[in-house]
Amino acid sequence: MSTELTFDFTPPRRPARPLPSPRSGHTEEAYRADERRYRAWCALQACEPLAPQSVARYLTHLATTPPQPPDGKPRLIAVLPATHAYSTIRRRLAGIADAFARAEQPDPRRHPAVAKTMAAIARAVEHAQDEAEGVTAARAPQPKIPVDTDIVRMIVEAIDRRSATTPGAQLRALRDRALVLLLYSGAMSREEARRLHVRSIELVPEGLRATVNRSEFIKRARNVVILRGERELTDPIAALAKYLAAAGIEDAYVFPAVTNSGYVGTEPISVAQFARIVSDCVRAAGFDPRKFTPHAFRSGLIFQIGRAGGTLAQALSQTGHKEPKHVVRIFEEGRAWANHPGRYLQL
Repeated sequence: MSTELTFDFTPPRRPARPLPSPRSGHTEEAYRADERRYRAWCALQACEPLAPQSVARYLTHLATTPPQPPDGKPRLIAVLPATHAYSTIRRRLAGIADAFARAEQPDPRRHPAVAKTMAAIARAVEHAQDEAEGVTAARAPQPKIPVDTDIVRMIVEAIDRRSATTPGAQLRALRDRALVLLLYSGAMSREEARRLHVRSIELVPEGLRATVNRSEFIKRARNVVILRGERELTDPIAALAKYLAAAGIEDAYVFPAVTNSGYVGTEPISVAQFARIVSDCVRAAGFDPRKFTPHAFRSGLIFQIGRAGGTLAQALSQTGHKEPKHVVRIFEEGRAWANHPGRYLQL
């Protein structure tokens, strides 16, 4: 009895497209409305709706023209915002991207023309106007919040609660967690963190040493020393090591952009991307990003050292400031809580 071997040369079936995540009816309705607005604009401009260049032009149009009054009635231009709010533009782009996906076209947000346009808009109009029904309101000066260790812990916990549904989202969560912890524990400026390179980092048993080189954007070279954390949640060294291992970064900038598919770039995140990351992390923890300065984490370390009873010299050694005048006010604010007589009341 002979055994006949047969081989199946049928090409493997392509994996089914993943089902889209369930969305509320309000979201679907908003996306369809965004698509209708976009297609109407394209018709007036005689441009192809499914071309990324058309999307970039439309975003520029939104960023440079006032929105239509919500009730459709004529309105004096003085009571309308000068442009659409940045959050509105991002929402419109999400609706357009959804239309591209249904047409089986690549996500326009990944196209260089669209990405560059959004970065330019972010620098120009983010947080420039109120978003309440298209009517501007005078904004009172926002009191700034010192970022202490408790707030950093809340931000890190919010990052850990993210719904990471794609490889890119998982990597971005690890990246953002490491970024927040290094900004705070190293008293690093935005440019120092953005341009931090793996080659400049040395891991030691006690923690980490990093060399910040002088450049066009960094006035003074300095050495940053960061100790290992006492808690796993907020240990900056463990967070950095976990992120670098997951991202496979061996000889590149520490904090590059990461796509949804998990592709890790080679260039550092842009200024606009940095601002968006910090803003999103702060907002996710329940805080108003407008109450945080660009150097909130750097200032927060100074405040925390003063409140914990540390010395001004210790604060200066960590921030790299040569002149105490730049840090003494923040340090004294923290120090006031450490020395407050209310501690003796035992209330």
